[in-house]
Amino acid sequence: MTLLLGLTRLSTNIPAVLPTLWGGLIVVMLIWAHRQRAIASGLGRRIPFYFIASGLLYTVALVVGITRFKGEPAYWIPAAIIVGAPMIVGAWREWRA
Repeated sequence: MTLLLGLTRLSTNIPAVLPTLWGGLIVVMLIWAHRQRAIASGLGRRIPFYFIASGLLYTVALVVGITRFKGEPAYWIPAAIIVGAPMIVGAWREWRA
């Protein structure tokens, strides 16, 4: 999402549509996760950290990127990797738990 928003032109409707689609995907994932009968012990305490960290990094990446680096892949590609890092670390840690 970070990469797509950073590399699209503001004159199109894509910047308005992408967050809506992303939000819908998150709602679907939350409903699916809530319906799972078995979860790892302590997951409810650990997982908010991953979401909060990724959300904060996403906010910083968008604020800085849209104001200074709109359309520059040299900024947006590393920003997308950094924004996704907490989720990747979280997935790896939960897989190993």
